[in-house]
Amino acid sequence: MALRPVARRRTPRQKLLMAGTWLIAAACVANVFPIYWMVTTSLKSEADIHTYPPLLLFPITLENYRELFVTARFFSPMRNSLIVALGSTVGSVVLGSMAAYALGRFKVGGKVFPFWILAMRMFPPIVLALPVFFLASGAGLLNSQLALIAVYLMLNLPFVIWLMRGFFMEIPLSLEEAAWIDGCSRWQAMIRVVLPLARPGLAVTSIFVFIASWNEFLLAAILTGPETRTAPVAAAQFSGEYGILWGPMMAAGTVIVLPMLAVALLVQRYIVRGLALGAVKG
Repeated sequence: MALRPVARRRTPRQKLLMAGTWLIAAACVANVFPIYWMVTTSLKSEADIHTYPPLLLFPITLENYRELFVTARFFSPMRNSLIVALGSTVGSVVLGSMAAYALGRFKVGGKVFPFWILAMRMFPPIVLALPVFFLASGAGLLNSQLALIAVYLMLNLPFVIWLMRGFFMEIPLSLEEAAWIDGCSRWQAMIRVVLPLARPGLAVTSIFVFIASWNEFLLAAILTGPETRTAPVAAAQFSGEYGILWGPMMAAGTVIVLPMLAVALLVQRYIVRGLALGAVKG
C-alpha cells in the first residue's frame, strides 16, 4: 500500500505572507483594470461601447481619436496643461527647495513650523475657489495660464517644502563644511554639493507636483476660458445635457494618462531611490 505524502501545514507567518501577497495582487488588478477599460473603450466604435455584455474581442477603430484631435482640437488643451504643469513644477521646486534647505539646516521655526506649513496643504481646493477667483479677476489674470500657474505654485509649495526638508536633512553637513573649507560660499555649496546629492528627492518631488498640476480640474475649470482651458477641463466637454460621448471621453483620458506613465517609467529609478532616502527621516 503506497504511503501518501504528509501535507505540510503552513505556519502563521507563511499564511500572513500569502494573504499579503494576494492582497497586493488584488490591489494591483484594481488599479490597472480602470486604465485597461479606458484604453479599450477608446478603441471601440459607438455600437461596441454600448454592447451588453461588454465585448472582450472587438474591431479596433481610431475614430474616437480622430474626433478628439480633429473635431475637438484637443492639442490646444494639452499644450495649456503642459505649460501650466511645467511652470508650476519649476516654480514650486525652486522656491520650495530653498525654503526646505533653510528649515533643514537652520532649524527655522523649530519643530512646529514645518507642521504648520504642511497644514496649509490640507485645505480642500473648493474652499479656495471663490477667493482665488476674485483675486485673479481683480488682478486682471482671469482666463490666463499665469493665474493657474500661480495658484498651483501656492498649493504645491507646502508639499515641496515638507518633502525636500526630509531629503536635505539626510545629507551630512560635513560635506558642505568640506566645500566651505575649499572656498565655496553657502550658496555655492548648496548648488554644487547639496542639490546634486538630492537629485532623487528632486525627481520624486517634481513628479508628484507635475502630476498634481496636470490632473487638477476644479480650479482650472474656474480660472480658465475657452482658449486657456487645460486637458482635464476639455475632456469634461464630452459630458453634455443629452448624454456622455464615452468614446471621445475615454480617448481624452488615455491621452491625458499616457504622458504621466511615460514620465514615471523614465524616472522610476530616481523615484525608488528618492522614496527610500526620504523614508528614513522626515
